[in-house]
Amino acid sequence: MKKAPAHKYGKETGRVPILATMAEESRLRTQKWLQNGCNGFEMKSPVSTPMAFWTNQDILHYIKDNNLEICSVYGDITVDYDEDFAGQMDISDFGLADDTRSLKTTGCDRTGCMFCGFGCHMKNDDRFMRMKKTHPKQYDYIMRPKDRGGLGYKEVIDWINEHGNLNIKY
Repeated sequence: MKKAPAHKYGKETGRVPILATMAEESRLRTQKWLQNGCNGFEMKSPVSTPMAFWTNQDILHYIKDNNLEICSVYGDITVDYDEDFAGQMDISDFGLADDTRSLKTTGCDRTGCMFCGFGCHMKNDDRFMRMKKTHPKQYDYIMRPKDRGGLGYKEVIDWINEHGNLNIKY
């Protein structure tokens, strides 16, 4: 669902796809960027990744600094205070220093296929609980047992939690 459409587009049109992938997202993307730069036109599957050197923080600061509108699922962009210092002010709040504090979104930090469970075992991942609240019909469909027309995620998550000693929340 990610690579295949870009490869198909390149073959069918003779054009190079432009992707918004960033080097910080994975070791492989970092390696590819170091080897090919932002424009890997000599690669087996040529691609342009003009945002490869951007970080997530770069993007959040750019959006905030330029007062750009973002999709509502991300919520607002706020300072990512250490829990011990939440609510405290510093000199950046008064314009007395460059605001280089870490930022975060109050809603989703990333989006993608809502049915993907990749990484759902990670600490503080609550994607299924958010889906239950924001998209109850889709939530019901993925959690419903397969023999009742669903995808059976609940059974799978329960098994993984029990046998993998995890705590995937749903």
